[in-house]
Amino acid sequence: MIKVGVIGSPDIIGICPKSGRFFGIECKRKGKKQSDLQLQFERDILANNGLYFVVDDYDGIEVVAKMIINNK
Repeated sequence: MIKVGVIGSPDIIGICPKSGRFFGIECKRKGKKQSDLQLQFERDILANNGLYFVVDDYDGIEVVAKMIINNK
């Protein structure tokens, strides 16, 4: 196994194409909760005008992707 990134960072990160805002998407299994480090990372992103989402299924990712694409 190869680990990449900072502990607690979201599984998917990027920049909104229209607004240039940073976003993070944390993918969790149904019923699983974010760790303390993930919660802190979320707070840091939001405090710096970024977007942060937690999804637990493919439909959630699709909804978030549309929001990110249309973010101004």
